[in-house]
Amino acid sequence: MIRLACLLALGLALPAAARPLPANFGFAIGLYRALDSGTDNMALAPASVAAAVALAGMGAEGATQAGMETALGVSGTAGLAALGAAPGGGVQAANALWVAQGFRLRHSYETLAARDFDAQAARLDFARRAAAARAMNDWVAARTAGKITDLVPAEALNADTRLVLTNAVYFRGSWRHFDKGDTDQQPFHAAPGQEQSVAMMHGTGEFLLAHGQGAALLVLPYDGGRAELDVILPDDESGLARLEAGLSAGELAGWLADARDRLVAVSLPRFTVSGAFELNGALTALGMGRAFDAGRAEFGAMATLAPGQRLFISAVLHQAYVAVDERGTEAAAATSVQMMMAMAAPPGAGVTPVPFVADHPFLFIIRARPSGKILFIGRVERVSGVR
Repeated sequence: MIRLACLLALGLALPAAARPLPANFGFAIGLYRALDSGTDNMALAPASVAAAVALAGMGAEGATQAGMETALGVSGTAGLAALGAAPGGGVQAANALWVAQGFRLRHSYETLAARDFDAQAARLDFARRAAAARAMNDWVAARTAGKITDLVPAEALNADTRLVLTNAVYFRGSWRHFDKGDTDQQPFHAAPGQEQSVAMMHGTGEFLLAHGQGAALLVLPYDGGRAELDVILPDDESGLARLEAGLSAGELAGWLADARDRLVAVSLPRFTVSGAFELNGALTALGMGRAFDAGRAEFGAMATLAPGQRLFISAVLHQAYVAVDERGTEAAAATSVQMMMAMAAPPGAGVTPVPFVADHPFLFIIRARPSGKILFIGRVERVSGVR
């Protein structure tokens, strides 16, 4: 799509060494760029996708593993293993291996999965598709507070399925920036000529704020200082497409570095955004296409295969959910990698606050502190799912 085709085209004038990018910025924005979702609302959790793909990558070899490292922006087995660590920011994360009955993983791979990803192996009969899908989806639902309930469809499984790797993440961040009594109905300009009446939250306080390239970036911290919500609001009501066309990992890092404390009068709608994706095409575009190739994938480090047998990734599925209201944010996500066998308080009076009124489409990012890792990223084109 034209609006995202140049997402990584713009960089900072300062050398990269002068402003090192926080962990996973490149992968997060690259994945966002590769997912062509038109003008709809969107949410995804790059940290969840990275963990699930890295878990599969620990069993890959040769060019297949190299391509997966390229896609994830890491180097070597140590780089893959690092993605198995807790993502930070107060996120609860879990991984699991679901292995077909009668199929044996290499002991060395199971050891690495348990050590670096805390992923234990459980046996399933994938020929009983409905029961197998239900077991995995129940596991995901239990670890996402019931927000993700249908990650793995039964029809995606069959007698050739040998292994499914799952990751689930859940985040609950509270804040005290908004009082529910101050929320009122305000217009949200979803598109030219398309106005919605939405529940608009209001609050004033000292927040980090930056402006440049036709947009403002506002940083709203969660209690405890472990994570924050970044809202990137175009100056023009119809400016989201231009914002996305000019955004890069480097520019985002530059905005954050340039942000300064200001007294800000914030108006932000309550919103709920979800997303469901098959990521095969997006991950192939990032460089790991060989892993999906039934004729060339190399996963010999994962299992002992008979001559002529080859494991490959048949599907990477992902779902995410983000809800923002006066209390804070609830967010959840899950990713499955399916493998088959081929043959702050307001300051005193007297200071005029800077207005930040999110009454038109905007981007949002939830990042961990202090690493800066992007946990969730998405956009709000229309306000929906308001609770």
